[in-house]
Amino acid sequence: MKLPVIPVKGDEKWELLSKVLDKLEKRETKKALARNKITPVNKAIEFLKTIILAMFFELEISYAVSEVNKRYELRSS
Repeated sequence: MKLPVIPVKGDEKWELLSKVLDKLEKRETKKALARNKITPVNKAIEFLKTIILAMFFELEISYAVSEVNKRYELRSS
């Protein structure tokens, strides 16, 4: 049985992850993706966020996707 991914405010690991994910929303990041012909940029950022979440918590990507789809808190991050 896999444990659910539940974001907790104040947890150091979640705070660090949110800082990393915030960097993906920056204009410079979007410009770099477009410059390297990674389009559509917004979809690529969504994919990168999911992959980083999976890597950060050592989850399978498919499980991370299902958790994001189940939990609204994860989608708003």
